[in-house]
Amino acid sequence: MLRSIGKSSKSIILKIFVGIIILPFIFWGMGDVFKGGNKNVIATVENNKIGSEEFMFYLESLNLNEQDKKNLKSTNLIESILSEFIGKKIMQLEMKKLGILISDKSLKDMIINDKTFHKDGKFSRLRYEEFLIKSSIDAPSFEKNFVEQEKKRQFLNFLSSGVKIPKAFVQSEYNKENQIKDIEYIDLNDFISKKKINDKEIKNFYDENKESFKEEIKDIKYVELKPEILSSKEKFDEEYFKNLDKIENDILDGKKFNEISDFYKLKAEIISEVKINKENSKGQKFSNIKDPLFQKMFRIKEIDRPNLLNFENKYYISEVSSKKEIQLTLSNKNLYDNIKSQLNFREKIKVIKNISDEIDSGKYNREQMKKFATENSVIIRNLSIKNLKNDTFDEKVSIKVFNLKDGQVKLISDRVLSKNYIVHSKKTKFKELKRDSKDYEKYRKNAKLNFSKEIFGVYDTGLNFKYNVDFNTKTIDRIKKAF
Repeated sequence: MLRSIGKSSKSIILKIFVGIIILPFIFWGMGDVFKGGNKNVIATVENNKIGSEEFMFYLESLNLNEQDKKNLKSTNLIESILSEFIGKKIMQLEMKKLGILISDKSLKDMIINDKTFHKDGKFSRLRYEEFLIKSSIDAPSFEKNFVEQEKKRQFLNFLSSGVKIPKAFVQSEYNKENQIKDIEYIDLNDFISKKKINDKEIKNFYDENKESFKEEIKDIKYVELKPEILSSKEKFDEEYFKNLDKIENDILDGKKFNEISDFYKLKAEIISEVKINKENSKGQKFSNIKDPLFQKMFRIKEIDRPNLLNFENKYYISEVSSKKEIQLTLSNKNLYDNIKSQLNFREKIKVIKNISDEIDSGKYNREQMKKFATENSVIIRNLSIKNLKNDTFDEKVSIKVFNLKDGQVKLISDRVLSKNYIVHSKKTKFKELKRDSKDYEKYRKNAKLNFSKEIFGVYDTGLNFKYNVDFNTKTIDRIKKAF
């Protein structure tokens, strides 16, 4: 198969996280189903045994944060992840039974024909390798994910094959994005902005959370492991990765930063008394290192312990040589502003929740909307929306507005609650999508995709009863104790 110029090794394996369809399996009576057995087998699906090592590798691929790892021991997070993992295994079994397989030759043909890797109309090996480097992924990992995505695409096509989508379904998809809707709305930010946070509230919040307002100051050493330093060439080759393996082993064996630097004649950079914002105690900014790389270095917790870091397909050794904490006071403008922002956001959440609860109770209508506007001296605005892209709402908010039924009042917000509206839908006029329209095929595909997802949901539910799954509780407990 096609290979990248890089080489995977131990904990420095390059990874990619590609969105995949997750089969949401639910195992009723899970606690009663767990059984003892072979300590190296974590579960059995039909006659297929799943080893604990395979599951541990899957756990590692999830890149769990430190808090999640702590929760593995004391919560049911392991069971939830295992349920998801088994779901994927069952999906693979179903695909195999249906004959959905991708051979190496088919994979090669798909990659060669992918225009992403074309130059002057033909497949370019160089462009493919450039893609791998920019994506921080090695070829085997990319190709494995590529195959999984293609198999899932074929599986969905299989479920919906032969289905003729009625024009009403296509029209329904079209209506979601194309209509004329007359509405009334209140911009809640007009109301929320009237609430002013005073100094007393800020001080009370600071006093209650004083221990949280400390700032770390660290001394950091680092060096980039360039190819010309670890090998005789100016590119990543076999010799480079062999020496990189040796350095990783040296770190695991407890060798110090200076020992490794002296052996390989590395010239280290030193950052003294630096804060999380890349400034030192004198306010000077360290601008010669990119922010994401600096954040990786600053997050190193142990002192005098070198770490091997990968950033943008380059490798670094970094070490925190010292650290201390200082107590921040409200004289620090950044802290003062941050607390004020937190309190403003907390107030916003409170207002939005109260209104949302009222609306969800079913008692909130246009009269309550008018009463709210009068009591709080905010304006009810009128607007006619003719397409998703307009001067008032962004596209995602407009879609939510288009979903309202006439006469309905709803609280509509964006994902980060920066935009919040009470909206009353007055009148909606739909436009007809004709079969000879240039957009018809686009919305037909959307309708078919949504229909296949509905079929997939029914198919998924059926699989819960089709496969017999046994879990090994002793192995699960052993894995929990390992964290």
